[in-house]
Amino acid sequence: MTQELDALRTENARLRELADRDSLTGLLNRGATQARVDSLLRETGGGVLLALDVDEFKRVNDRFGHLLGDQALQEIGRVLRYYLFFKDDIAGRVGGDEFVLFLTGTHAPEFIESKAGQLRQRVMQIGRDLGVARRLGITVGVAYAREGDDYRSLFERADQALLAGKQAKNGTAVFYEEGMQVTERPATPGGAPVEAEGISADMVQIRRQLREQEVEPGAYCQDYATFQCIYRFVERGLLRSTNSVYLLLITLTDRAGGYLPPDLRETMVGLLKGTIQSSLRLGDVFTQYSSGQFLIMVVGASHENAEMISDRISLRYNEALPSGVDVCLQHDIYPLEAAAGK
Repeated sequence: MTQELDALRTENARLRELADRDSLTGLLNRGATQARVDSLLRETGGGVLLALDVDEFKRVNDRFGHLLGDQALQEIGRVLRYYLFFKDDIAGRVGGDEFVLFLTGTHAPEFIESKAGQLRQRVMQIGRDLGVARRLGITVGVAYAREGDDYRSLFERADQALLAGKQAKNGTAVFYEEGMQVTERPATPGGAPVEAEGISADMVQIRRQLREQEVEPGAYCQDYATFQCIYRFVERGLLRSTNSVYLLLITLTDRAGGYLPPDLRETMVGLLKGTIQSSLRLGDVFTQYSSGQFLIMVVGASHENAEMISDRISLRYNEALPSGVDVCLQHDIYPLEAAAGK
């Protein structure tokens, strides 16, 4: 019973930790960041909070696409984890391109400024690595904890310093000073947002990822699980299509209809696969169904066409057989029908 309770507590702790994490970067999410900073402020009363904002991140998203933008945020999250100094230090993602670091203990401004500069250089290197040149950088606002601070009051001062840094564009960390009031975020240069360009960039990237990189000649060979998905997709499509689709089962046997010996079967199946691939169109798909069988799907073919395809495969296979090898191809054909119950 004790072991079961321990396992349950461990699992609950794991689930709580997952719930506290930002799914993209793995850093603490906004709620968890606030709760943990509040806890540390109550315990120690000290520390320094760095508010970080990715410079012109919207332009990067719009120009290069949201997929690359997400990749940039993931890399920035990894860098921020690297710059935590003590076990109680906190790194969190509190907005789309906004992050915070909370460092416990006492740190001189020169030390904070040096670390902020290193962070900026690392983020710029991420931009270069991702091919966005000098477009990626960060602005850092800094605020030291005061007596009576909670996360909100501390973050508000760091955010004011951050906004001042955005306006100054001097590339250094800006420390909060009394009387510093910046009530509006700087306007995005260039006027109206260009979301449509970002979406188009996403589509270019998606198409590049989806499309076949090196198109092999002949039919499209897939594993059985993928073939099954394609089959079901085509079956659904027949509900609104007048296309005819046929499935062919090609079986390799000896002359008596039995299985071939394992050593011979491997060689003959390899030969059959190559024959099928070269005998079909680029748009046809096939898969190995068993150790001696292949399934073929042909779209837009009649029963007569399917018979002709089977005959062509048999003829070419027999022509390619080594002399003295006595094997036989058998085939079965049936038409696909629209998915039932739809």
